[in-house]
Amino acid sequence: MWTLIRFALAEGTGYGTAFEILRQAGFRVHQVPDSPRACSAMPAAVVADVLQDPAVVSRAVFEALAEARLRPVAVAGCEIGLGRPRAAALASR
Repeated sequence: MWTLIRFALAEGTGYGTAFEILRQAGFRVHQVPDSPRACSAMPAAVVADVLQDPAVVSRAVFEALAEARLRPVAVAGCEIGLGRPRAAALASR
């Protein structure tokens, strides 16, 4: 199951380190804080194909960022579904 994890750090810095920690855990960067579509409340996001419940993954991410002294203030996760490619959806009409 694909899981999206959004997070924010207290200082607004340290995102590069956070992304590297999460990359080593199998996540891929989905959104960086300075991207045009970044949410101001939780400006960073990563995705991964994991087997755990999103709440468990969120807690693990929070703990990893806190252990690295990156001062996470918010971490939230949700399962995401992958839709059909647009071309296939149009062909089925």
